[in-house]
Amino acid sequence: MSRTQRLLCLLVMAAWAGLLHAGTLAVGILSFRPEAETRAHWQPLMDFLHVAIPEKRFELRALSYPELNVAIARKEVDFVVTNPAHYIELRHRFNLSGALATVIETEDGHPLSEFGGTIFSLQERSDIESLQDVAGKRIAIPDASSLGGYHMQAFELVRAGVALPDQDHLLLTGTPHDKVIGAVISGKADIGFVRAGIIEHMIAEGQLAAGRLKVLHRLDLPAFPFASSTRLYPEWPFIVLPHVDAHISRQVASALLAIETGSQLMNSVGPRGFAVPADYSPVEDLMRELRVPPFDTPLQVTLRDIWLRYESALIVLMISSGIILAMLFQLGTSNQRLHRAQERTEQVMSQLRRQDEFLHNITENLPARILYWDRDQICRFANHHAASSFGLAEGQVIGRALSEAMGPEHYASTREHIAGALSGSPQEYERFYTLPSGQTGYHLVNLVPDLQGHEVAGFFELVTDITHQKLAAEERITWAIAQRDALVREVHHRIKNNLQSVGSLLEKELGAFPDFAPRLRRAMDQLHTLSVVHGLQTTTGGEHIVLIELLDQICTRHGEQTARQIDFKAADVSASTRQMKIIPTETVALSLILNELITNACKHSPDRSPVRVSVACEEAGAQVRIEVFNELAGTLPDFNVARDLQSGAGFRLMKALLPVRGASLTIRPNATGGVVATLILTQPIIAL
Repeated sequence: MSRTQRLLCLLVMAAWAGLLHAGTLAVGILSFRPEAETRAHWQPLMDFLHVAIPEKRFELRALSYPELNVAIARKEVDFVVTNPAHYIELRHRFNLSGALATVIETEDGHPLSEFGGTIFSLQERSDIESLQDVAGKRIAIPDASSLGGYHMQAFELVRAGVALPDQDHLLLTGTPHDKVIGAVISGKADIGFVRAGIIEHMIAEGQLAAGRLKVLHRLDLPAFPFASSTRLYPEWPFIVLPHVDAHISRQVASALLAIETGSQLMNSVGPRGFAVPADYSPVEDLMRELRVPPFDTPLQVTLRDIWLRYESALIVLMISSGIILAMLFQLGTSNQRLHRAQERTEQVMSQLRRQDEFLHNITENLPARILYWDRDQICRFANHHAASSFGLAEGQVIGRALSEAMGPEHYASTREHIAGALSGSPQEYERFYTLPSGQTGYHLVNLVPDLQGHEVAGFFELVTDITHQKLAAEERITWAIAQRDALVREVHHRIKNNLQSVGSLLEKELGAFPDFAPRLRRAMDQLHTLSVVHGLQTTTGGEHIVLIELLDQICTRHGEQTARQIDFKAADVSASTRQMKIIPTETVALSLILNELITNACKHSPDRSPVRVSVACEEAGAQVRIEVFNELAGTLPDFNVARDLQSGAGFRLMKALLPVRGASLTIRPNATGGVVATLILTQPIIAL
């Protein structure tokens, strides 16, 4: 063959190779699993694109991060499928126009448009349980630019306040991510970062025993089928490079978007579909936060950039600066006026110091303790008398807590008054004191709230010794009580004698006026009750009547006058309760009420039926329950308590005599067909 023929042959072969190359489009795919698995996973899509665009053949190239970057730089690939972080980095480096579509993976029939990252360690590592345990550990990652294998996990560490590992603590295994799991199992690393789903796939493939690893910081993501330690981010983009013809790009985009999730067409191209490009701004925000390429260097900003970006703010700043200069001029003229005002202020301060000294002399020379306690009950002022009462100097009292200065017992006894003063109510009370020498006395204490507006800032305490006044008053009271007791005994004795005389006169007239016998008898009973009351007061020699003794005498006397059996029961009452007394101002009224209750019981019961009077006392609550019970007479079958007792004149009289406070009276039928009258007495009517 001649030289010309050989040259012609070479030209034909070169042209044929160029035609073949022009009809082939390379698709570079980032391989995070073994290459064979990546090819098996993506080859059906290449075949589909060839059918959709017959004039082109699509060649699949499974590449690592470095290989993919070189292929893009040399324009050896036309389309790229990679993780979103790598896509954003490529977009800034090579000025890419954008993604054609976003991959939608399918897992067990569920479409997944997002993915996450997993942080794991060996199950037996009890020292690694949370994100905080990651600090200082050796971490295996596939690559520092991997979104699912590093960036997602690093972002979670930053948000949890855990420092990112330095280069000495990172073990870069390269892709596939399976190598990271191998590094952790072999002990080369303590912790591993991989894309969510790698662990589950290796277990399903029989390459990893279930339960061998544990996932840290596992999030509850119900719609996501894999264990994820991070939040989810958009799935991988299908990217077209700038040198590809726009017509081909539109054909590829149309073919990809025709593969709808769950369609028969999708089943023919593998477990995936495609959707319109997702919003990858969350991924960009993550990268900016971590300051990873291309966001690892500060931007070069010019004055023009600043003006264009902050024009309005700069105009406002210049106007403000002019105003500030004017104000500075005004400030210079004001300084002179301020200097003159300062001289006047010094004069006022000097006058205030003189007033302060005057007030200090007053507080130091008054024969009283003067203190001030703030809202937190801390002493802010104490005069000499107050400090010496605590055995301290004035400066030692200032700053002390009220409870510490008073002592626990004294503080506990005045806690209620302190709370009242802090709530805004002035307090005045007396207290008994004992000095270390054994001398005793009385203090008059005034707590005055310090009201500042509607708030109480603290309170003033003024303590005055009133021992001499107290003793003098007690002597006068003791003498007056002795005189009154003597007078009362004499008055009661005379009243009793007069009442007995009136009763004898009525007794004589009882037979002469039989028509008035019931009324005379009622009057005699009431006179006798008053006689009993005054007799008891005379014998006791005091102001109070013992309740049990009064009841006993009324029941005894009533039984003698009416020849009725009256059972008085107070057997279960304690010895201390037997001394329970009635205040003198209510003795007569209560005696008349008890006399009326027993009279009614006798009146409305059968002749031979006894009337029962019982006393029950609650010593703890200082309450007395007196019950008068009687059976109803057989001749009164239609007797009605409300109609025949509570509406009668006797019941109205008892209600009128009943004290307003400390007493209550009820009359009601009981289950056995009788009537129970219940009189309840409490303080201040009774006293132990």
